[in-house]
Amino acid sequence: MHLMKSEMNNVINNIFYFCE
Repeated sequence: MHLMKSEMNNVINNIFYFCE
């Protein structure tokens, strides 16, 4: 579960980075 949350956060961060 913890890993899943970390992975989701990574994906969101990646999207935000791409959107910037």
